[in-house]
Amino acid sequence: MEMARHLPVSTLAGQLDETDTRLWRFISHYVDEARGLEDHTGVEAIGVDGTSRKGRNCITVVAGLVEHDVTDVTPGRDSTTVERFAGDFMDHDGVPGRVRLVTCGISRGFQKDIREHLPHVRRIIDKFHVARHANEAALSDLRLETKRGLTRQRLKTARACRMREVLQGICMDSRPPGHGSGYTACARG
Repeated sequence: MEMARHLPVSTLAGQLDETDTRLWRFISHYVDEARGLEDHTGVEAIGVDGTSRKGRNCITVVAGLVEHDVTDVTPGRDSTTVERFAGDFMDHDGVPGRVRLVTCGISRGFQKDIREHLPHVRRIIDKFHVARHANEAALSDLRLETKRGLTRQRLKTARACRMREVLQGICMDSRPPGHGSGYTACARG
C-alpha cells in the first residue's frame, strides 16, 4: 500500500508481476476500510475545488483546512455535489451546522448549494480571487514605490547636471586668455 501512494498502479503491477486490476482491488479494500474509520466531528473549515483532465470526467475534492486532510472526493461538479458531500460528511460524524468557513470557486451554483446544505457558513471565500486581488494590490504598491524612487532619482540627476554646469561655468570663467576650451583646461588642471 505504501508503494501505491508513490507509484502509478500500472508501474507497480509491472514491478510486482501482478495484474493492475488485482492491485486496484487491494487498494479499494484498504481505502474503504480507512474511510470507515474517518471521523469528521471537529471539522469547521473546508476547501472545495473541482478538477478534471482534458476530455475526462471531473471530480470535486473537499478538504479540511485545519487538518489538511481530504474529507471527500465526489464525482462531478454539478448542483448535487455539495448535497452528496453533506451526506457523506454526516455519515462520518460530521455536523454540517458546525462548518463556518468554506473556500471554493466563484460559481454561484456552488455558493447557493453550500448555503443550502451547510446552513451556518458565515463566509464563502473564493481563494483564487482573493489571491488575485492581493497580487494586484502588491503590484500597485510596487509600481507606486518604483515611481517615487524614479522621481527621487531624477532629482538627484538634475542636481548633478546643475552642479556640472556650474563647474563648467567656473572653468570657463577662470581660463587664461588665448587657451582653448575651458572644459579641457579644467580637465587637465
